[in-house]
Amino acid sequence: MSHLRKSVKGSEGNWIDMQINTFSNWVNANLNQRDRSIENLEEGFADGVNLVHLYEVVSKKRIGKYTKEPKFHNQYMDNVSLVLKAVEQDGVKMVSIDSDHIVNGNVKMILGLLWQFILRYQIVGADDKNVKIALKKLLLIWLQHVIPEQRITNLTSDWNDGVALCNLINVLQPGLCPDYKHLDRSNPVDNAAKGMKLAEEKFGIPQIISPYHMTNPHVDELSMMTYLSYFTQDNGIGEQWTLGLVNDWNKQHPVQNFNNDWSDGKALGSLVNNFAPGIHIENQPDDDVQNCKNAMQVADDCLGVPSIITAQEMANPNIPELAVMAYTVQFRNAKLSNGYMPPMSDVSNAEAFSASGPGLSEPRVGEENEIYVRCEQNIPFDDIQVSVAGPDYKRLPITYEEKNSQLRLYKYTPEREGHHNVQIKYKDQDIPKTPSVVNVKSDLTKIRIHSFEGGVAEEPVEFVVDAGSNSANITADVSGPNGANQNCDVTPVGDGKYKVRFTPRGSGAHNVSVAVNGKTLPGEPIQIPVEEKQEDEIAAEYDKDKHLYAELYERIGIAVDTQNSGNGSITAKTRGPTGNQVATDVDREEEGSFTVSFTPQVIGEYRTNVFWNDKEIQGSPFIVWVSDPTKIVSSGDGLKMARINEETHFEVETAGAGPGDLESYTECDGRREDVTVVQKNETLYDCAFRPDKVGVHNLYVNYNENPIKGSPFPVKVGDPEEVVVIPDQDMVVETSNEYSCVVKLTEDAGEGDVISKVRGPDGHIIPSQVKYISKANREVAFRPTQPGRHEMDIYYAGARLDGCPYYINVAENQRQRVDPRKVRVTGPGITEGTVNEPSCLNVDARDAGPGHLSATVRGVRNDVVAGIRDNKDGTYDVTYTPDVPGAYAVDVKWDEEHVEGSPFKVTVENKPHPEAVLVGGEGIKEGTAGQPVTFHLDGRNAGPGQLSCRCRAPSGQMTYVLISDNKDGTYTVDLNASEPGLHTVEVEWDGQPIPGSPFLVRIMQAPDMKKVRAHGPGLLSGIINQFNGNFQVDSKGAGPGTMKVRIHGPKGAFKVEMYRDNPKDRSINVRYNPSEPGLYTANIYWSDEHIVGSPFEIFVAKNEQELNEWRRKAEQSHNGY
Repeated sequence: MSHLRKSVKGSEGNWIDMQINTFSNWVNANLNQRDRSIENLEEGFADGVNLVHLYEVVSKKRIGKYTKEPKFHNQYMDNVSLVLKAVEQDGVKMVSIDSDHIVNGNVKMILGLLWQFILRYQIVGADDKNVKIALKKLLLIWLQHVIPEQRITNLTSDWNDGVALCNLINVLQPGLCPDYKHLDRSNPVDNAAKGMKLAEEKFGIPQIISPYHMTNPHVDELSMMTYLSYFTQDNGIGEQWTLGLVNDWNKQHPVQNFNNDWSDGKALGSLVNNFAPGIHIENQPDDDVQNCKNAMQVADDCLGVPSIITAQEMANPNIPELAVMAYTVQFRNAKLSNGYMPPMSDVSNAEAFSASGPGLSEPRVGEENEIYVRCEQNIPFDDIQVSVAGPDYKRLPITYEEKNSQLRLYKYTPEREGHHNVQIKYKDQDIPKTPSVVNVKSDLTKIRIHSFEGGVAEEPVEFVVDAGSNSANITADVSGPNGANQNCDVTPVGDGKYKVRFTPRGSGAHNVSVAVNGKTLPGEPIQIPVEEKQEDEIAAEYDKDKHLYAELYERIGIAVDTQNSGNGSITAKTRGPTGNQVATDVDREEEGSFTVSFTPQVIGEYRTNVFWNDKEIQGSPFIVWVSDPTKIVSSGDGLKMARINEETHFEVETAGAGPGDLESYTECDGRREDVTVVQKNETLYDCAFRPDKVGVHNLYVNYNENPIKGSPFPVKVGDPEEVVVIPDQDMVVETSNEYSCVVKLTEDAGEGDVISKVRGPDGHIIPSQVKYISKANREVAFRPTQPGRHEMDIYYAGARLDGCPYYINVAENQRQRVDPRKVRVTGPGITEGTVNEPSCLNVDARDAGPGHLSATVRGVRNDVVAGIRDNKDGTYDVTYTPDVPGAYAVDVKWDEEHVEGSPFKVTVENKPHPEAVLVGGEGIKEGTAGQPVTFHLDGRNAGPGQLSCRCRAPSGQMTYVLISDNKDGTYTVDLNASEPGLHTVEVEWDGQPIPGSPFLVRIMQAPDMKKVRAHGPGLLSGIINQFNGNFQVDSKGAGPGTMKVRIHGPKGAFKVEMYRDNPKDRSINVRYNPSEPGLYTANIYWSDEHIVGSPFEIFVAKNEQELNEWRRKAEQSHNGY
């Protein structure tokens, strides 16, 4: 742990490492609920399965159907897309995050997605997409009022010493950490570790952030928000503590949550009244927002409790509970202002009023229920208030009509069953016998069932129940002709209607019973005729409305679901661009699920036809466009650099890549901008964009939804007007001495490369270098070789800077001397080479004085000509090409003297030839899991090189491959396969694939002789004239293997007959005919191993007496006598 602390201490640049650590722990804390985990963010969500589980755990929703064991890239993309779509439907705006980022392991984008998960499902927790509240501020306010003595001002550095965390824990559960005041602040890690351990043990809050990160002065704020939000999440310790606090203050109006129970303003008004006795707050029966506004105004003016949320937000029943928690906890600091005198209500005479009617006795769902309010005195009805609240505490709309001066008729229509609270007040005083709780029920005689027709076996049957209420609880029971129950789905469709759906498993009359709110409808059950299914239909996971794109040599899979199609067989065939048939595999994944797959070998359109019981399924043929992104060539300055507010271009050539679509866009600081793509001809595209800010822009170029080579390209965008050159024009420069000047980049210069060009007096370009000094400074330097005026141009972000060219006068150097020892020779050509390939070495003679370079290459069998190129800056490139292998000596001389290290000893070898490697053996085609799967490689004619082999199992895991060198130029390879299925084996020689690589090796399930069973009379002892020598051996479930049966009698082995009743049957019949009495032994082997019970001893007796005697002796021997 000390190493971890050292790696992050005092480093602002490591915030992303902290975030990766915290968010990974948060992910695993949630995935643990499903016995899953990830090892890292780059690969943990690549196939989308863990992302689906994470979404379902944190959102408490089901994602629907997805690929649980994906094998192909398109299945990965589909899984991730499902989650991203669900998150967007939950109201989360996904900025610049797409499936490619997750599948390809873009850590920054994955961190951004996880933060949206945390914010939406842990911190916010609200289902209303329109709720937009500053949650960071609310969390901080809540913490400030829970532990005021810590004087918390932020969510980062104020928690560094661990004391605030221990204080928080002790407040939420008094006595849990009583010594927090005496903790040593100089031991922050120990303090934080103590607090986090208590929080995990007592409150179930996982340690998603480490104590070392929490105590880091530069701790990541999002990591801290994620951890601290556990204290305030729904039903967490913070919410329970705040509920207890508020209910102690407000005993006459207790609450159970911090959203619904506050939306009508009554609980808030009661709370304010408890802190300000005698103050009356006006309540409007149908205006929750005004009620909240009145109470919050009094709290602010009279008690000094600021309104950190608006009245509209308080009245929203879907407000995040943290918002109301943060607001109400402020009452800990409430103080009554002496100068505040609120208006008081008049005391009314409510006793003069009475109420009656069916709306108070037997109200019905979906009907207008009447309440009559009478007055025995001459009192106007202007101040009468009538309200009805349902089981969800929401108020129902109420209308009324005047009958006469002493009678008013009120009407309301409940939408659901359950207890409703009816309140009738006169000037805020309850009239007699109110408030009243009434039980609303449904009138089952008015419920109707529509579209109640017959159906077809194994196809969905639907009908509609019109309950007249959107809140009715509709259930349905369906039983088939044999009495077996069928599963039913009930879905609300609006306007009080519900769709009932079930799938009959067979034909015949089906009985249907429908119940509303637990009560069966009159006249149930109803019979539905179901006909026998005539044809099978099958579904495949494939979007018929668009092409599926894939890359050359990428395994393409189509998932086919046959669960609702009865018994049958599936076949498939694929035709390539030329019309030729392509090898297509059909693999059974699980019951009723198959994967049809093939590997394209050329670019173009592929069509796959899928058949069920020789009939083409719906959606077939499935079309796939295959391209080869490796053939795509991109070029142009726009791939590397650009200038702010200037249009920059690049080109993409797709010749040889196959048909497809090209798209491009840029990303900078989370903002995405589309690139204009213009097709110039059939294969050439011109792309242009105009960046409006400096910095590094990621340029994405996709062909058929797949990134081309190099994408995303990091494009440096700079502003040349923000670059200043500071030349040293007073410096005296002599030949062979270095001249330099400083290029200064301001803060607004952005990103770009500084490039220099220097011309000598003769007009030729001479080499110059740009050296990195600091983030804001570069040094441009060159070493002149001839006297005279030199011109220097400097470019930034591809543009020539203002003020160029700069002139430098160079004088002749009078102090130079020749010294060959100062010549430096580097490069691979001084140690090794390859036959018929250029070998290069570099010579730097800038410090050796004036002289002449010469080079010769001497071999054992012949000499090689060496070419010398003068770079005009005191450096040289020497190249030679040996044509035979062997030892060579390279002489390098300066002014006819050997330089340091010369002559150089060079070894030349033949070029490796991976195409000459031969492969053989059954293991390169198939094998058995858990057993050696070996093949042989012959590299004797392949030249020098190193053999490498990689094997990927169907699960995506790499297996451990054992390569044995036979010391004669041949090798033996063991794939060490442990799981059945198709394995991909890549074999390379000197880094290049050998012919046929990658190989597809089918690994079969390992044989299990324990599952082989033998039975029948031929294995039992008997009497010779009655003996039946027949028995059966059943190998079902034993995997691949070979069966052998050997039977020995009193005089040795004799003939045994074996046959099958059905060629596909796993059961083998065995028959033998003993010709004389005696002891027989039956040896039965599966893959050369005895099966259970083998060898079997069979005694064939002359008569019954001899058989019984043998059995008696055998039993005594078995019992140890």
